[in-house]
Amino acid sequence: MKRRAFLPFGLVALSVLAYAAQGVVLKRTPKVGDKANYTVKGAMTVQGLDVTLSGTSTEEVTKVEEDTFTVKSSSKMSVNVAGADQPLPDSNQETTTKLDGTLVKLLADSNPATPSAIRLGHLNTLYLSPKSVANDETWTLEGKRDEKLDAPAFKITYKLIGEEKIGKYDTYKITSDAAETEGSIPTKIKGTFWVNKLDGNLIKSHTEMTDAVFDPQYGQMSGTMDIAIKD
Repeated sequence: MKRRAFLPFGLVALSVLAYAAQGVVLKRTPKVGDKANYTVKGAMTVQGLDVTLSGTSTEEVTKVEEDTFTVKSSSKMSVNVAGADQPLPDSNQETTTKLDGTLVKLLADSNPATPSAIRLGHLNTLYLSPKSVANDETWTLEGKRDEKLDAPAFKITYKLIGEEKIGKYDTYKITSDAAETEGSIPTKIKGTFWVNKLDGNLIKSHTEMTDAVFDPQYGQMSGTMDIAIKD
């Protein structure tokens, strides 16, 4: 299984500008040198086999230009397929996104990412509403089909569902409901993101994937992925 086919985790850097009766305004304010370390755990079914992933990801903001920023990440992962451990090579990824969270460019080990990785990157986007949002208020992101990358059109609905204490962190909790809107077997991903109220870093996330394609040779996969910051 090729590690490079897996989606980037992305460094989420948010700054809380206001939180009052009218809602909360979230804005990314990344700075060159910002770093974060995460643990990663995945459990899914692939061609009838149980597959688990575990490892770590280290991320650093390397460039900030106008309305975009770039994050380089390195991952050390291991995989277990039907009870048998299999080695995975370390991987390096570079992700450029707009400040609102939309994906601009993704490189895997210095090479252009596969169409499958781009598809998953789209559906795992944490897009920030351009307006303030109150609890239980929703906003959406829609993407058109990319013929060049063979990436289907998609739609994601987000909701701010409140605040939650995660360990020592006070967080805002945001859910996402993402799905490709074309294709015979569209990928669907439901996610939950917890972001630090103090500095906006991603504290943890949980995603539930249905018919996700990490690599066409393995077909569709369904399961969960959990990411959590390391103190």
